[in-house]
Amino acid sequence: MAVLHGDDPLAGQPHLPWKLLAGRDIAVFSKGNIQRLVGALAESHRLMLNTRYQVDYIETLYGLVRSRLAIAILPELYTTTYAIRS
Repeated sequence: MAVLHGDDPLAGQPHLPWKLLAGRDIAVFSKGNIQRLVGALAESHRLMLNTRYQVDYIETLYGLVRSRLAIAILPELYTTTYAIRS
């Protein structure tokens, strides 16, 4: 799941193709499988995704999104219990 700032031009789209994330700064968890899955998906779609931030904590991911520094890619589980407030 991609988490974007509400002001982002891509926010609110029901479907977000991976190719629209090319050229954008991406934030992922440093541990777990998400980083590897994002890399595999990018490779299979022949995209160059810029995984600029690899962080340990969910608050850091959301902080990067709130600050408009990155789009966070994380498991949907983390998005169902937390609302981002500006």
